[in-house]
Amino acid sequence: MSRNCLPITLVEKHNEKTNVQKARRIPGTILSTGTFLLGPTLRECALGKRGEEDRALAPTLDCLIQGLRYLETYQDTPAVRFPLQSAQGQAQVQIVWMRDHDVLADCMTDENGMLLRLDTGWVDALRKVESKDEQTGLTVLGAVVDLYILVVLGGAEI
Repeated sequence: MSRNCLPITLVEKHNEKTNVQKARRIPGTILSTGTFLLGPTLRECALGKRGEEDRALAPTLDCLIQGLRYLETYQDTPAVRFPLQSAQGQAQVQIVWMRDHDVLADCMTDENGMLLRLDTGWVDALRKVESKDEQTGLTVLGAVVDLYILVVLGGAEI
């Protein structure tokens, strides 16, 4: 099984005295599963989960959906248009929602296909921001994760 990660590592511990950060190094625990449904346009793409409503997933789903809407404003630029077109061969992919994962997103590939693992904790940590600029930053980070999903669905590696 091969692993392809979005190169944003999450911090496990931060020593404020020395300003040293220790990155998470192991995969997190599974919260739930779901799917990413790819539509012909970004407006028609959908993220979801299976099973009962889980409050832990709601902020992450909201952030990623806001990220898709943000990408819509740039859908005519090559940076968004090309990954969306390249990904059109994949109708859907399974998602595993993770808690305390080592990266925001990664893609596991083997002979059975592709599996996306998405962390949920980063949204909770960043939801505490109050300024409009910080909220926009959270939406842009969600868009980066969404763009990563489109890139790996299109067959590219990061």
